[in-house]
Amino acid sequence: MKITPIMHQLKAPLGNDYDEEWNIVLEGGLVYHVIELQTSLKVAKTLRKVTIEIGGTPIAYASGELLKLKEAAYKKHGEEGRFVLDLANFEYRTPVGIYQSSLVTGADEDVILKVEFGEKDATDPAKLTMRGKAWVTENSAANTPGAGREYLPTMKTLTLDCPEKGDFEVAYQGSQTRWLQRMYIDESNVNVTKVFVKRGKTTIHEATRDDIDFAMQRYADVDLPSGHLLLDFTLMGFGVNDAMNTHGLNFVFQTDGPGAMKVHVDGYEKVA
Repeated sequence: MKITPIMHQLKAPLGNDYDEEWNIVLEGGLVYHVIELQTSLKVAKTLRKVTIEIGGTPIAYASGELLKLKEAAYKKHGEEGRFVLDLANFEYRTPVGIYQSSLVTGADEDVILKVEFGEKDATDPAKLTMRGKAWVTENSAANTPGAGREYLPTMKTLTLDCPEKGDFEVAYQGSQTRWLQRMYIDESNVNVTKVFVKRGKTTIHEATRDDIDFAMQRYADVDLPSGHLLLDFTLMGFGVNDAMNTHGLNFVFQTDGPGAMKVHVDGYEKVA
């Protein structure tokens, strides 16, 4: 059984124009490591949202702008109009880390990739086109109950309302079966100057903004564009060993004022 991912062309999308949702039916029985969408777009924000659903349940999602932000931060090669949903994170150092958050699918499962486009930007082409492809491996347990799936990738965005300047505590809605790898914080409305990560009352991680930015550049070679903060618990490259279990987890953000913070979270969940 081949375990090195190979390129797989996805089925033709169901969709026609801007300001509508396009769907691609993903073939069951494969393990999806990376999904690429090659579009004619000139502007990333025109791609509002990409969502993977299994049996109608959203598993992972991200906006076009966020996908391009991740690409730039981790200095991945990109091209205009091509959006990459990276589930495997091939930069991790161990095979377990690389494959832990890939999407395992069963032969008879209903797996859909939903792509929501917004209104046409003035610089976008008149005709919107898209074709999908993926880096996949075969799933040897595709025909068994549960498809041999132990983990699911998780990508979601939260909006946190910071009421005032100072300490802002957030109880993370976690569990013993969910792990956190990276948090992308949009600072359009409020800036973060220090972060405490706690489990119950015990502080397990404490860093100033300067500490965080220095560590990301020193140890992960990541330079995030201004206006964003990245908390990467896997910055040393070990995507499983260093992932943060979310049971009893809470955060304290020191901020420079009130405002809404959008936080995108990457991780995985144990399902079997």
